[in-house]
Amino acid sequence: MKFHQRSDLQPSTMFNIDPIHKTICIKCIGDAHLKKIISAHPRHRNFCTYCQSEDDCIDLVDLAHIFDKAFSDTYSEIDERLAEDHGYPTKGEDLYSIIWKEIQPIDELIADDLSKIIYSFWENVSIFQSNPTSDTSFIKAGAESWFEQYWASMSYSLKNECRFLNSEALDLMKMVFDDIDKVPTSDGKSLILEITPEHELSTLYRARLFQHDNDLEEALLNPEKELGPPPNPKATAGRMNAKGISVFYGANLPEVALAEVRPPVGSKVAIAKFKVIREVRLLDLTRFKEVVSEFDYSIFDKQSLNKVRRHKFLTKLEEELVKPVMPEHSDAGYLVTQVIADFLASHQMLNLDGVIFRSIQVANKYSKPPMNIVLFNKASIVMRTFNKPGRKFTSSLYTFYENGDVIYDPVISYFEHGDSSNNNGYLFDGKLHTLQLISDSIQIREIENVEYGVDTKSVRIEKGN
Repeated sequence: MKFHQRSDLQPSTMFNIDPIHKTICIKCIGDAHLKKIISAHPRHRNFCTYCQSEDDCIDLVDLAHIFDKAFSDTYSEIDERLAEDHGYPTKGEDLYSIIWKEIQPIDELIADDLSKIIYSFWENVSIFQSNPTSDTSFIKAGAESWFEQYWASMSYSLKNECRFLNSEALDLMKMVFDDIDKVPTSDGKSLILEITPEHELSTLYRARLFQHDNDLEEALLNPEKELGPPPNPKATAGRMNAKGISVFYGANLPEVALAEVRPPVGSKVAIAKFKVIREVRLLDLTRFKEVVSEFDYSIFDKQSLNKVRRHKFLTKLEEELVKPVMPEHSDAGYLVTQVIADFLASHQMLNLDGVIFRSIQVANKYSKPPMNIVLFNKASIVMRTFNKPGRKFTSSLYTFYENGDVIYDPVISYFEHGDSSNNNGYLFDGKLHTLQLISDSIQIREIENVEYGVDTKSVRIEKGN
């Protein structure tokens, strides 16, 4: 809410008083952050109207402006009709009580004067549903409502106004992520997880769906290329990448990798195991709900307010990232998460290689919680140690016997037809390799049936009045 000009204020709107000529000093208020704001505020030396002190003073109407801005950022008006019909919170506070709680004045006359000035603001310009009165109740719901409003606003802006160089999205990303590596969890852990080749998450599973045997046989001729991340021109849009930007989508369990590609009955899925061969830095979104928050904050302290807002954003972000998106809505549904991934992948100070987030495609019934691991484009290079120069490959899915029997028996055969021992130029071609295919780990799973976890609700039939 923008500050109003003093010329907008008329004494007739002040309930027959003239508070715009009153001043207040820092001794007459209790909030420490507000005291700092007043001390730094442009002012002239004057007596405090309330205690006659000559300490740092500010015009009361200027204090009302400061409070009005902070109030509109953190409080919402309670809609009594929605509260009654839909169970919204009904226990709120009136403006006078909120002034007492947030400003902590030493005299009830101060709260009374401020209330009258602020009500006069709202008579001219109101950000609320109607001009609030002394009977209007408010609830401190700034962090929750701020997230919902900002997420909706950012989504709309990205979809309808500006996909690239979107200042609204960039400002939010900076506020949330710029020092995310310094944000502790409740158990003192970092949100940045460093994965070494010895870490349990250094073994990743990747799946690829096939609906035709010919395509599968062709892929098995070069599994490092075909079962790894696709080349950029062939990369389709996904939850964490835009079309044309290749990333590595992996999982910590083969069952998770299988479920994430959502295979139809009758299709085949190739699952391969990849080994992380260098240290990578991953942002662990599964830890976001463990971030320490500062819920006891002053509405006048922008830094602590942003911490509360960031906490709410982080706790909600993973929910948005794992939320199911129907295939027909994937382009629009993935837009915000793609922007977040682009920002994180290019953040020079964080130097992240990827992210970790929960999988909701499978039930949490395994020895490990089901997780997805996404490696950004810069960290998705697969070292070629299997399909190297000097080898020739063939592949087949079936073995045919002379008696007419046909057995499903996938096999990759290779033949040495040259010197394949010295291939450093092929392996180390200037790119920083992150992954290596475990060639004997490839499995083909034929989808015979699909099971669903469902929540069934019966439809009630009722006669209206």
